[in-house]
Amino acid sequence: MNKIRISDVTMKQGAEISLSFKEKIELSKLLDKLGVSVIELEPIAQTKIDSLRIKSVAAAVQRSAVAVPVALDPESVRATWNALKDARHPRLQVCAPVSPVQMEYLHHKKPAAMIEAVRQTIADCLALCPDVEFVADDATRSDRPFLYEILSAAIAAGVKTVTVTVLLCSAFATVRNKRQATLFNRAVSGYSIRKAISVVVMFFIVMLSSVILLSLATGAPMLDVMYESVSATATVGLSRNLTSSLPILGKLVIIATMYFGRIGPISLAIALGGKKENPNIISDPIEEISIG
Repeated sequence: MNKIRISDVTMKQGAEISLSFKEKIELSKLLDKLGVSVIELEPIAQTKIDSLRIKSVAAAVQRSAVAVPVALDPESVRATWNALKDARHPRLQVCAPVSPVQMEYLHHKKPAAMIEAVRQTIADCLALCPDVEFVADDATRSDRPFLYEILSAAIAAGVKTVTVTVLLCSAFATVRNKRQATLFNRAVSGYSIRKAISVVVMFFIVMLSSVILLSLATGAPMLDVMYESVSATATVGLSRNLTSSLPILGKLVIIATMYFGRIGPISLAIALGGKKENPNIISDPIEEISIG
């Protein structure tokens, strides 16, 4: 049976629907009892008042996810998360305009700057909250190539979670001696599993190559080298203050690692998904081999 998810945006339309503080809390409790999947709230405008409102709703809701939009800056992400972090099912929403009119005239950003702002904001959100949603505002007036590009950049931040889920699903199926991996009562294709494995293997190849090259170029302690390499591959921005003291060769290694860490798995996934395999009537024989 298919599962239908319902998001309620009543309180997100603050200017259109006027509700008192108490009414918003009561409405949240009723929506939670009804089994609404996601309760969406207004973003933080006045820090003290809105933070208290979000905290109160988060404490009142037990089953539904509570989603709050964040602006494209680190301060908004931190302030929103501080108010939302006690919710049982918190969700941060990264909302970004994708039409030329809103990008340039309302937010004063060019397409390239908007994509980078979305990438950075999603990375900031994922460092705090595992559930992050990207919302493309005014998408119907966006240029199709740009919409595809910004959606790809947003999905890139979440591809790690999907990949790990698929791999764990496959591992559990193997341990339980099942030939077919299943997830939420749906079978996962072998093609998807192979794609997930390819992304993870490529991640570790880039990371281990960076560790080896940095060790040869710097001679720094292995813990510092591994920390910098993992951080660069995952493009999370963390450091043990080694990067600033690296020689030119070491800095080039870090730059290349960050580039391949961000672009490599995405490009591989697109390349694997972009071409359809030609069906062949004749196939090679299957041989069972011992593994492990």
